[in-house]
Amino acid sequence: MLSKIFVRIMALIVPLVILLNGGAGDYSKELAAEDYTGLKDAYAGYFDIGTSVAAWYTYSPEICSFLKKNFSSLTPEVELKLPYIHPDENTWNFESVDRLCEFCRENGMKLRGHTLVWDECWMLYDENCSFVGKEVFYARLYDYMKVIMERYGDVIKVWDVVNEPFNYNAAGPFKKGEIYKYCGEEFITKAFEFAREIAPDATLVLNETSLIKSSHKLNYMLKYIKKWREDGVPIDAVGIQGHWKTLSPKEVSRGLERTLTAFENIGINNIQLTEIDMSLYTSSLKEKYDDIPQWLRDAQTVKYREMFKVLRRHKDTISSVTFWGIDDEHNMNRLTNENDEPMLFSGMRPKAGFFAVCDF
Repeated sequence: MLSKIFVRIMALIVPLVILLNGGAGDYSKELAAEDYTGLKDAYAGYFDIGTSVAAWYTYSPEICSFLKKNFSSLTPEVELKLPYIHPDENTWNFESVDRLCEFCRENGMKLRGHTLVWDECWMLYDENCSFVGKEVFYARLYDYMKVIMERYGDVIKVWDVVNEPFNYNAAGPFKKGEIYKYCGEEFITKAFEFAREIAPDATLVLNETSLIKSSHKLNYMLKYIKKWREDGVPIDAVGIQGHWKTLSPKEVSRGLERTLTAFENIGINNIQLTEIDMSLYTSSLKEKYDDIPQWLRDAQTVKYREMFKVLRRHKDTISSVTFWGIDDEHNMNRLTNENDEPMLFSGMRPKAGFFAVCDF
């Protein structure tokens, strides 16, 4: 009942907001055209444009053509994460990442290393599921990072060294994940020190989510990155994930502007938007639309346009913007809501949002 009331209220309010923001624009002529300028070429003077991919995409000529037209950088969706590439001490699954690296080599594309260290980790335990001790854990972590970073170092020049370590609330700065429980914040600084030793010329990124809508998380991250960098920890760049909601009142262009400026003010001159999508649903709206209303699509178009205006204003510090999926049919949101349309493309064809972000 609540969600139906919410929809009715939004159906009245959102069109007015869109009108006050200059409208969603009429891109009917562009949408009808057979060809268009690729997204990476439209943003060639600003920053790299990337997308997340699954290795199997490279077996599809249609998808390959689409990727080469629109993106200069790729990010493995899951294939480079520890549970997939190195699920236990004696198992390595290189095939998928090898495939992606070869595709990038052949087509002159970049590949982002996502991600080296996250919450859960088998390296903490012995065969009896007892904690092995920090020394053994760090030795395993170093060996794993060395194998991965050296194997793919000719293609991957940017690594998400640590992913999502910070907390959402006032309970403390760090999430109480498995590694943190045993090692504390030290595991973050150790991972960056290992990465610098293994790959001296790579760009090392601390990647985090929900920074626009969580002031706690943003403030924690600002405080610790400033401290760590002053202590010599080699954090070269920050990654700001997207995963925005079209109707979220917190995830708006003003919040993005504040977040980017906050990092610039502590001396960060390399910022990467790492996981951009924009769901048509919110935490307040659980039901699925049978037919997505036009006002909601228009709201998404306007928000994408306004967000990218901010990104262009910060082009001197933003080095890359990566979408978390290639189109509405190929993205991680489909795992939870197959009726969502969070991307700039549908059926590998541009939507109105695409032309809005390319309308300078």
